[in-house]
Amino acid sequence: MLSLDAWINVFNTHSLPNDRKLKFFKEQPLKKLSEFSNNKDVRDKYLILWSFESKLKEAFKNFLVNLQEVSKDSIDKTRMKVMSVILELLINSPEQEQDLLGRLVNKLGDPTRSVAAKAIHQVSKLLEAHPAMTPIGNVQIWLISWQFRTLDAVLKATHKIK
Repeated sequence: MLSLDAWINVFNTHSLPNDRKLKFFKEQPLKKLSEFSNNKDVRDKYLILWSFESKLKEAFKNFLVNLQEVSKDSIDKTRMKVMSVILELLINSPEQEQDLLGRLVNKLGDPTRSVAAKAIHQVSKLLEAHPAMTPIGNVQIWLISWQFRTLDAVLKATHKIK
């Protein structure tokens, strides 16, 4: 768990921009490089920066792949920690926002009730941090409450069958 905290600190505090998504090298405006400066050293610095950004984006994607594996752990506390990490990443940077949001919403269907309840709480915290998501969030919260009522009914029905 400490290693997760360390990685989050590196990404949120030192690496990921909080106002834009990272770009792969091939997405950079290479054709406009000569317009930035006639100085070769300045152009080389742009190329180095763009190369680093591309490698950082790839490293972050690899981190998320590993985080996904950790989120499948059988220990509830570990899955809850992963949700907290996802929330922190979502709040602080737009990088991989769709993927992270999908992972957080996916935890709403966790078979353990406490993990699913934590997911609801995390979605609420996200909506507080990003009010622009509120219209979407209201629909999600309605769906979540509907899902829990349905899940509760299914659990009660299966319990009666046993």
